[in-house]
Amino acid sequence: MRNKLKEARLDKQLTHNEMADQIGLVRSSYTNIEVGVKNPSERVVLKIREILDNYDEDLFE
Repeated sequence: MRNKLKEARLDKQLTHNEMADQIGLVRSSYTNIEVGVKNPSERVVLKIREILDNYDEDLFE
């Protein structure tokens, strides 16, 4: 589980669906990224960082 990613999303009061829509993914793909099943592409990482306004190096750990 990528807890820092989840915490950052919840701090912005965003659901999995809202994050996925803003990134351009289906909900299940975003959920797989957040739980650590799937690694995001560089484009997706940049979009997530932009949406969450979070550029911490350990966001995806």
